[in-house]
Amino acid sequence: MRLSGQQIRLIHEALLDAYGSRSHLEMMVRFNLDERLDNISAADTQFELVFDLVMWAEGTGHLRELVEAAHAQAPNNVKLADIANTIQEIPDSELNAQPKSLLNTFFLSRTIAFTVSLISIMIALLAAITDLAQLQLVEVIQSISKALFDGGG
Repeated sequence: MRLSGQQIRLIHEALLDAYGSRSHLEMMVRFNLDERLDNISAADTQFELVFDLVMWAEGTGHLRELVEAAHAQAPNNVKLADIANTIQEIPDSELNAQPKSLLNTFFLSRTIAFTVSLISIMIALLAAITDLAQLQLVEVIQSISKALFDGGG
């Protein structure tokens, strides 16, 4: 058995409550999980970032470690304290029951979407550079033509 959607939601909400800024979440993950948050998620919003982090932790067997580390860094957060107490009672087999192939599919799809976005941006930049180069080339040709015709007349 794996954690229910409700349990995952409570972990997500507790982490959002305790870590409202990306920088605080990045520090907690780097210091305690020895991971870079950018390697876990490329999400734009804190909501999505925390969700990706919880999905990563569940799929890699780091969910208990994530909750414990988050609670250790924010011990006065009531929601996180409740989740940390609750998660202590859940057997490892339930915390780590997410099949890794599903997790890999999840992150692969996120990575592909991110890569497609980057490629789209690069294509747009190349098109803009090409347009600029063509415009400059036309200006050079016009200048040469003007010099030849004006100078020779």
